[in-house]
Amino acid sequence: ERTTQDTPVLYVTTAATTPEQRAEALDAGVDGLLALPADELTIRAHLRAMARRKAHSRAGRSLVEQRS
Repeated sequence: ERTTQDTPVLYVTTAATTPEQRAEALDAGVDGLLALPADELTIRAHLRAMARRKAHSRAGRSLVEQRS
């Protein structure tokens, strides 16, 4: 849905998650994956990186829409 399509999704899981489960989550559309335990600095860095990617994607779509 348009109201949520720009919302970054970070999948936070345990280290016990299998590679297949992580791949499935990424294939389902999550933007990032983080295995716990993770420190706050790393979590915040992941969130900033995801926000940058979403902003870049959003800017590209806006430019395409303006040209249409």
